Amino acid sequence: MKLWSKEALAIGGIYSVLSTPFLIWQTPVTEQINMFLFSIFIISMFMLYWPKFSLVVSNQTKKFPRILYYLMSIGWIPYFVIIGMVVLFIFIVVFSWQDNTIETTTNIFNLICSWGALVSLVIAYVRVRNKAIK
Repeated sequence: MKLWSKEALAIGGIYSVLSTPFLIWQTPVTEQINMFLFSIFIISMFMLYWPKFSLVVSNQTKKFPRILYYLMSIGWIPYFVIIGMVVLFIFIVVFSWQDNTIETTTNIFNLICSWGALVSLVIAYVRVRNKAIK
């Protein structure tokens, strides 16, 4: 089995960019749109096992290397959120945490995502600027 890490990060980056405006404005309509985008993201994650879909994404990474390099730099965020929520849920079940602890943990989690995205984009900009990606 071939590891499709670039393609998975590209899909995560595309989802991150598309879902950001809908996360800012929280209305019932934008929440439904965001859930729809999230379901497409989950489906496309599993579709990477299908060779034709992964080749389409791979061809796009070769066709647009700079744009997809920036998308791949922030593509870790949705995976981090999914894994973080699962781990947080397990800790909540195992340990009977108070509401304040859960709120503090999610605030730290959001801080890591927001600063991590900024740092990832700066690193991607420096690498593209130094012609690491042509």
